[in-house]
Amino acid sequence: MIKVPLKVTYGILTALDLAFRFDTSPVQAKIIARRQNIPIRFIEQILHSLKQGGIIESLRGPQGGYSLRRDPAQVSLADIMEAMNGPFFSGAPRKGDLTVARITRISILKRCSLRFGIAYIRRSGRF
Repeated sequence: MIKVPLKVTYGILTALDLAFRFDTSPVQAKIIARRQNIPIRFIEQILHSLKQGGIIESLRGPQGGYSLRRDPAQVSLADIMEAMNGPFFSGAPRKGDLTVARITRISILKRCSLRFGIAYIRRSGRF
């Protein structure tokens, strides 16, 4: 089982919040923090990491905020994990560096899109 750091969990919750509001007006950081119970002192760090990772974009001004940069189906959990924690692998993998389990885990993560997460959470009644 993959142990997910709290920072990554907050990144996933933030991306899911924005995915639910895809193609609408940008969402302010304080609203995301309140809806997802993310401490306000962490939300800016989370949003910065997601922006640097190419997951979200920001819009300045009175009607500004954050939104997903691409369709939720095109954002994988692995994309979010890499934006929050850095790449799974540094540099090109060398022979013997990868185990089958690690390769499988990453390929499964790459296929888990936010669209799947949204469907799962809607069934659970969280949103």
